[in-house]
Amino acid sequence: MAKRTKLIHRHGGDYLFRAGEHSAYTYFLVSGQLAFEAPTGLLSGHLSAGDTAAAEPLPGTSPPQVSARCLSDVACLSVDSALLEVMLSWGRDPQVDVGEVGAHTATAADDWMLRLLQRRTFQQLPARILQAMFLRMSPVSANSGEMLIRQSESGDYFYVIVEGHCRVIREVPGHAPLVLATFGPGDCFGEDSLLSGTPRNASVQAQNAVKLLRLSQADFAQLLGSAWTRRLGFDAAAGRVASGTARWLDVRLPSERAGRHLPDSLNIPLYRLRSKAAELPAGTVYICVCDNGRSSAVAAFILAHLGLEACVLGNGLLNIETTG
Repeated sequence: MAKRTKLIHRHGGDYLFRAGEHSAYTYFLVSGQLAFEAPTGLLSGHLSAGDTAAAEPLPGTSPPQVSARCLSDVACLSVDSALLEVMLSWGRDPQVDVGEVGAHTATAADDWMLRLLQRRTFQQLPARILQAMFLRMSPVSANSGEMLIRQSESGDYFYVIVEGHCRVIREVPGHAPLVLATFGPGDCFGEDSLLSGTPRNASVQAQNAVKLLRLSQADFAQLLGSAWTRRLGFDAAAGRVASGTARWLDVRLPSERAGRHLPDSLNIPLYRLRSKAAELPAGTVYICVCDNGRSSAVAAFILAHLGLEACVLGNGLLNIETTG
């Protein structure tokens, strides 16, 4: 956390932030004086370094309801807001032991953990679950070219990359292997098979020498499996789609979908979802659909991990009337 905190400077007359504008950062006033202005331009208060209120984070709400203008040259601590919320939640949880920051705790290698905790999927987990996950993970390493998981094998571990990079490769009979993605420190893989209970749908190969942490299938199921699967019944899901706040996302293969599907559903097969997710507009909820709810649970995790809001249609299309 300390490594991701920066001291920034602003000149008198500059704005630290403006009303209504979203910011990824939280500020703490260290020196100088700020004036707070309402959207109408009227002065609504001021803050000086050293005031009791200067210990509180700025702007306090997101988006801010007021603008902060520098009355003098100002210095502020700038902190990533999402990361700050995760760290503070650890401190508020009586079941989590929080240690003091020291030279032995802040190293360049810790960037993987900071990046992991900034993922939406991990921010949604209670602090005690996160700590238990880290405590139960075991280190593993691999040389360049070594296969970490193989397509079609049963899932056994969930992995997080600490150092190095890995390739995600899908093999299709009669075609050259297709590289779907490249992962680096802070990225994770292996959850697809563990969430769905099906064989691995792709292989993962070390691109160079890598260090990883892995969590066993049993620990994954106990700590993470249910926490990452938000399910909706059909009536509730259909209501959200009808209201325009959600959209059906069918993650089956086109051949599987041809038999029966929901009207007006978008179709992106699960194996292509990571590469196509960037084309999905934000601001809507994607209700992931498959035959039995297993592949759609994986899809919802992928979308949430990439910053989109997603959930799962109950137990899939089983016993639901659809279009042929």
